[in-house]
Amino acid sequence: KRQPLAVDSICEMSLNLSHGSVDVSAKVLSVRPLETGRHAVVVEFVQVADMDRVLLESFLERERRRDS
Repeated sequence: KRQPLAVDSICEMSLNLSHGSVDVSAKVLSVRPLETGRHAVVVEFVQVADMDRVLLESFLERERRRDS
């Protein structure tokens, strides 16, 4: 069984977006177990390369427009 990430740990993630992927470093802020046996994890991005930041912001803006 896999263990959830520890609160306050730093993890490296690759986020697969609709138009490509971005690599980020994130700090784990909270972890909550789900009924499925998985965990909901809240993270704060602490390091994102400039180009990846542009791609991520563009993706989030498109998602906001799509949901409104």
